[in-house]
Amino acid sequence: MTTVRQTAEVTVNDLSDAYSVTLTNEAASFKATSDTKLGTAATATTKPQAFRGTEAVSCSVSQSSCVCSDSTNVSVSVNSTGDNATWPLLTITIGANANSSGTVTIPVVIGSGGDAITINKVFSYSIALKGTTGSAGKGISSATVTYQKGTSATTAPTGTWQSTPPATSVGEYLWTKTVISYTSGDPTTMYSVAAHGATGSQGETGATGRGVSSTEVKYQVGTSATTAPTGTWQSSPQATTAGQYLWTRTVTNYTSGDPTTSYSVAAHGATGTDGGRWYSGTAITGTSTTPTVFSGSGITSAVVGDMYMNTSTYNTYRCTLAGNASTAKWAYVNNVKGAQGDPGADGVSMSITSNNGTTFRNNSGSTTLTAHVWQSGAEVTGSALTAMGTIQWYKDGTAISGATGATLTVSASDVSVKAVYTAKLEG
Repeated sequence: MTTVRQTAEVTVNDLSDAYSVTLTNEAASFKATSDTKLGTAATATTKPQAFRGTEAVSCSVSQSSCVCSDSTNVSVSVNSTGDNATWPLLTITIGANANSSGTVTIPVVIGSGGDAITINKVFSYSIALKGTTGSAGKGISSATVTYQKGTSATTAPTGTWQSTPPATSVGEYLWTKTVISYTSGDPTTMYSVAAHGATGSQGETGATGRGVSSTEVKYQVGTSATTAPTGTWQSSPQATTAGQYLWTRTVTNYTSGDPTTSYSVAAHGATGTDGGRWYSGTAITGTSTTPTVFSGSGITSAVVGDMYMNTSTYNTYRCTLAGNASTAKWAYVNNVKGAQGDPGADGVSMSITSNNGTTFRNNSGSTTLTAHVWQSGAEVTGSALTAMGTIQWYKDGTAISGATGATLTVSASDVSVKAVYTAKLEG
């Protein structure tokens, strides 16, 4: 099995300019004079424009190679003389009997012989047929609204209709008749009806409400969380100690009726013990697990569980007896500094340079790739490099047969658009 000690890679590109073709006119629309066909023959012109990258190049079009979707009614002529020698002028004729939209496929040829390429362009045309004339519409000449009351909600009354709504009573219906007259034809009559409902009985009068006239908030300290204290209530909160409760009494007075009293209570909890703290310095030393006083520690109020780290030796200690520097005792716990690791081997790295860049244009040119092996900041060459292994070259992940050594020559013909070359130090 081959061991790969280090790799390096580089991407080589061939930026050959592509051919492109545009039409000066890609579509046309024709207005028909008939509702079934174009009616009158029409023409449109277009010219293919060919480029290689940004460079204009000549092209040609064969009239016989153009394909019309409606070969019966559509034809193409080509003019390649005079000003049209480089880019031919195409005239597309749409016959009078054409009755639908279609396309003309134009094969544009660039170059000649075996190097010629053909790019198909499509010219589109549409025919807007003339629609049939619709029947004449009729306009509204007038609208008359009259009213009449009746005794039925489904049968219109037969009396005299009035220009203003008449008054109705319970059980009667107000009918509205709308007559719309047109500039031609018969008028249209529409009815709507509204009932006069019975008046409902009046509901009972509700009880008179009462509003809040004032509120009074006072405070008192107690010893129970469930029974309110019986002493004197004060207008501002009093201080409490651990185990006591601060009671709040709220008296709400109303514009009428008796007031209401509500209470809330808050407890004064006991103070918790201090948590352990970390100290650091160089005054506490040694590795004895026997609790010892270090009077020079400078710690004024150590508590059991406090920790101390010696910043010089990285030894840690725990307080076993609380007190100040002259009474607190400390015992060795452990050392938090790990052992020094073994020295690492000198690293190996690789890089690739090119004497002619990594980009070709139009499939021409070449470059020499050179793989460099580095160790401890210096390049490894000659017998020292041979002792480390062999440099094998790869193209797009596949080993290149016979391509070993520090250099590799790449020609534009070796690259199709892009290739990735990799050098591997194997051994």
